Amino acid sequence: MLVDLTLRLEEGMVFRLGTPPVRIRSEQFFHADEGGEYQSTTLFMPLHTATHVDVVNKENRVEIGRLIGPGKLFDVTGITEREIAVDDCINQAEIEPGDFVFFKTGWTRYLETERYYVHPELSRELLEWLIKKQINMAGIDALGLGRGKKHGAYDRLLVKNGIYVIENLANLDSITGSAFKVYCFPLSIEETDALPARVLAEL
Repeated sequence: MLVDLTLRLEEGMVFRLGTPPVRIRSEQFFHADEGGEYQSTTLFMPLHTATHVDVVNKENRVEIGRLIGPGKLFDVTGITEREIAVDDCINQAEIEPGDFVFFKTGWTRYLETERYYVHPELSRELLEWLIKKQINMAGIDALGLGRGKKHGAYDRLLVKNGIYVIENLANLDSITGSAFKVYCFPLSIEETDALPARVLAEL
């Protein structure tokens, strides 16, 4: 069974305060070859919007061999008053090199509210644990693995160690068990620091 872990894009969504909202418009265009006009839909959004892979630097590329692989899920729902620690995860699943590792916080229930911006975050110790495990990518159903300045610092630390971050996942509560197969398909876009992606889990 396939489960879609991708947030559905909707008109007006904002994922970074101060950035423009998602704009989905039906517009009229002039048909240069045949004359007359035709109608089509345009999409405008910052690329750090909804479900995306944060590659940090424009020079980074996600090799296609990394887009499909085993996944592990850590249920960290309810941890909101402190950072998520290694001890919260260590007994839930055994991580192998090359795994996609997803953290289920349940934070999508606050989507499009002010609380979505004040999400759970991982500890630095947990990040270093993931690096030692040589995982493929880390994902979370929230804006990022850290808040404020830690958001970017965590992304840079992981990318420096060959690990990309998938942000704003959805439907992680639909995954049964701790192990599954992940299909992550970011768009092929030249020179960008983030890639919108469709992410699926095969149970």
